[in-house]
Order: sequence, then C-alpha cells, then structure tokens
Amino acid sequence: FAGVLFAITGEFVWLLIAATIGVISPSGNEVGLEAAALEALPAGERVRRIEEAAVRLRAGGAQDVIATVADLPAWMERRATN
Repeated sequence: FAGVLFAITGEFVWLLIAATIGVISPSGNEVGLEAAALEALPAGERVRRIEEAAVRLRAGGAQDVIATVADLPAWMERRATN
C-alpha cells in the first residue's frame, strides 16, 4: 500500500505517512470474509466485523484507517489541508 502511494505521488513524505494507514478492505484478510459473504451478513454483524478490523489495525500501529484504497485520494486531500 505505501509503495503504491509513493508511486502515485512520488513524494517520500507520503510514503512515510502511508506506513501508518490501515486499509480495512471489506473483503480483505482483516475482516475474514469474501465480499459476497460479507454482504450477505445482517447489517449489524457486517458493521461489527469491520469495526473489529479497524481496532486490530489501530492496535497494530495504524494511526488512520480507511475502508478501501479507493478512499485514499480523499484521505490525502484531508491530510494536505489539515
């Protein structure tokens, strides 16, 4: 993930910042289900699993957590203006 961000921006500072971002990716390893299986869960269970994944990522050192890499441009914009 950090390498992709660096490749996109070419700025080393974003590489360092990206090292502290956790990406939940709803169908990724941290949630533990494929996209279809996650979508089939009741809404409350789906939210619980995603929130638990975010907690684990933060416990592992992520300072920010985004849902998918598609959310990265908006995250970068927020960081640039703060």
